[in-house]
Amino acid sequence: MTLRKRIILQVGIAILLTSVLGITSVLIITKREFSSFVEQEDFRRARQMAPFIEGLYELGFDWDEMAQALGTIGLSDSSLSGGRRGFKGMMGPDKTEMRMPGMMNWTHMNTNRIIISDGAGIVRIDSEDDLIGSVYKRGGAFPGVKLKLGDETFGSVYIGSMIDAELSQSQSDFIEKLIRWISISTFAGFLLSAVIIWISLYKTLQPVTALTEAVNLTAQGKHEIRVPEKGVDELADLSRGFNKMNKSIADANRIRNDIFSNIAHELKTPLSLIQGNLEAVMDGVYDLSKETVGGILGEAKQLGKIIDDMSFLSKMTSGIQFDLDEIIAMDTLIADIVRGFEVMAEKEGLAIENLAELSELKVRGNSTKLRQAISNILSNALRHGSDGETVELFSRVEGREERRVILEILDHGSGVKTEELELIFNRLYRADKSRSRAKGGSGLGLSISREIIRIHGGRIRAENQPGAGLKVIIELPLDEKEGCCL
Repeated sequence: MTLRKRIILQVGIAILLTSVLGITSVLIITKREFSSFVEQEDFRRARQMAPFIEGLYELGFDWDEMAQALGTIGLSDSSLSGGRRGFKGMMGPDKTEMRMPGMMNWTHMNTNRIIISDGAGIVRIDSEDDLIGSVYKRGGAFPGVKLKLGDETFGSVYIGSMIDAELSQSQSDFIEKLIRWISISTFAGFLLSAVIIWISLYKTLQPVTALTEAVNLTAQGKHEIRVPEKGVDELADLSRGFNKMNKSIADANRIRNDIFSNIAHELKTPLSLIQGNLEAVMDGVYDLSKETVGGILGEAKQLGKIIDDMSFLSKMTSGIQFDLDEIIAMDTLIADIVRGFEVMAEKEGLAIENLAELSELKVRGNSTKLRQAISNILSNALRHGSDGETVELFSRVEGREERRVILEILDHGSGVKTEELELIFNRLYRADKSRSRAKGGSGLGLSISREIIRIHGGRIRAENQPGAGLKVIIELPLDEKEGCCL
């Protein structure tokens, strides 16, 4: 079963159970509250009726006359339902017309059973004639309303639910209709909720479905797959994370392939030269002279340098550290490095200008490794600078709590493509594939520099400067304990 179907099923069951529980609770509470309302309403009517009966009793009506009077105004059973003239016009025992204040028409009660008992509890009036003459035992929740004449209690009156707690037929019919409509409304709400939830889940889980398909394709090695990154919720974050992961994997695979290809190329070239020269000596084409041996030795050294650099990189990236306990004066270090490259710059037809103001700026680290890192970057700048231009070095200090020295090396060359700014620090990567090994180096220098700077707690990045070539920016934390200022 798919995730979507499983969620819809679980939510549907939860809604159904909630609906059933809700209907049951509503029906129980409705019936209870309605019954309570009916009981209170009947008690109120009995209290309103009591003065009327007390007035009849005061006028001298006996129980039969009271029953006749009540029947005439519509309080008896169906045999008296035609007499709804009200109390006005009724004749008293003295044959005079009764006119009592507070008399009112009680015909709205003709659907309720009425029982009136005397002071001894014997039923004297029953609208259904079932209990006349018997001792009344109350069955409802409310006691009867006492009938009094002065201090004398001569009876009690009961109406509707005061007699029987069970609802009347009309009241039961009302409750049944109410239950039916509540059930219909709840079922309609359940269907509507189910439709809304299905649509909502479909839209919500659509990215999950797309992501699942993409993951399956990625597992097959198709790392170019991307999923839509719509919205700002967790699923959108998951999609963005998946796309970044796939891009990283694709980049790593491409870099790995490039590394293998470049390693093969870098190792093959000196090996081919060594092999060719040795074969030429053996075939008598070349004499075994000092110059021939020197050429073979040079290629062997180049091959050894590549292997040493790759071994060094492997050690640093695997977590092997070197001592970082020296306090290095940056002005002295940069001045020494620049001085060592002046001859190389002259051969390349370039100049070096040290504009870095590094007086009294010190960092903690390994001077040998830091010299190697900066030398690699400066050497790269000289190889890529345009003829007749000047390679420039700048510096500044940034930060308040954690101050950092920023060293910038600008080559005034042709720059690199924007998408290659991060790649130039990868192993054996060459922005210009047409450059020869003699001009382009081994392709490991910038990678080594990045790792050395990282181990020193710094960062390195590259930026294109319009019309000024490539700028490599090195950030290193200053050693504040030793003091520094600009």
